[in-house]
Amino acid sequence: IKDQLYNLGLGYMWNGQNNLNSRICLPIIQKRLKDNFIQTLHGKMQIETKCFIYKHLVDNFCLQYYLEKSIPRLYKKCISKMRLSSHNLLIETGRHKKIPRDKRFCKTCITDIEDEYHFILVCPMYLALRSKLIKKYYWCKPSMYKLIQLLSVNNIKELCNLGKFIYKALTLRMV
Repeated sequence: IKDQLYNLGLGYMWNGQNNLNSRICLPIIQKRLKDNFIQTLHGKMQIETKCFIYKHLVDNFCLQYYLEKSIPRLYKKCISKMRLSSHNLLIETGRHKKIPRDKRFCKTCITDIEDEYHFILVCPMYLALRSKLIKKYYWCKPSMYKLIQLLSVNNIKELCNLGKFIYKALTLRMV
């Protein structure tokens, strides 16, 4: 306990433990442990190549908006998979097969890397579906910034449409 307190910068609590009130100290220790964990996690996420999008989406650790709202569970699952890079796009499956990142090309386009950005906003295979379900603002002049905006949107209709797009596009992709 002594080492943990000193590592957290709270060594004064150990030194003055006879004069401290546990009702005051415990919340301080809990807050410091949580802050320390979050800082370490953010540091690791900045180094990792996995979850590239996720680190741009989440700035605080709380239940995300799209999970709280009444959108179909299937669509929540699809959105979560895109946000967490837990999908079958070549950007991820290629990593497991040890294919260099710059060689994980879309099977339709052949010249573009098949990542979340390409899949949701660029690939011509899903243009008709995209134009029906996703606002033109996002895919007309696509950018990574617009993808982050789309995956962070707080509009229930847009979230449902995004989930529907991901689900249908993944289904088309497997055919």
